[in-house]
Amino acid sequence: MIILGLNIYHNDSSSCIVSDGKLVCAIEEERIRREKHWKGFPSESIKWCLGYASIGIKDVDHIAVLRGAWRDDKKEEGLKKELSRVFNVKEEEIKAKITVVEHHQAHIASSFFVSPFKEAAVVSIDEFGDFISLMTGIGKDNKIIVKDIVRYPNSLGVFYSALTQFLGFSNYGDEYKVMGLSAYGKPKYRRPSAV
Repeated sequence: MIILGLNIYHNDSSSCIVSDGKLVCAIEEERIRREKHWKGFPSESIKWCLGYASIGIKDVDHIAVLRGAWRDDKKEEGLKKELSRVFNVKEEEIKAKITVVEHHQAHIASSFFVSPFKEAAVVSIDEFGDFISLMTGIGKDNKIIVKDIVRYPNSLGVFYSALTQFLGFSNYGDEYKVMGLSAYGKPKYRRPSAV
């Protein structure tokens, strides 16, 4: 089974291919277009992924797309229409079933389903996605069992973004720089262990 995963019409648009439960490739559109946080339909990353996997759009069995992005495109026909235009094929030749995936379940699935584990505790923490900032659960076999969520307006991610801005970084996308800086710090405020 070949799955094409898409983040469309949202910052950091991207594509990936999962074949029989194994991640084959993944790439953000910005790597090809050379525009940071590129937003739109990731036609070039889809082409790259299909080329890397040596398959065509007609070989894809499922397309997974984020729910938030789906609001912009609304219908399965809209996505298939765009794909038919990009690949110059008829819409009816694209046999893939389209599955809309909630934001945090997509994060969890992208790590758990390609991991070697049959069961694991899973968590996704983000600023917001589909008005949820945190999701916890259990990944078991081919299922994600959601145990708890934190909804808007509560968000550790918003706090982290605010801290990033306070330190002088930009409003969107520089959080990773603060995470990277943590490796250079000294734990001078840590209490000595009792052991």
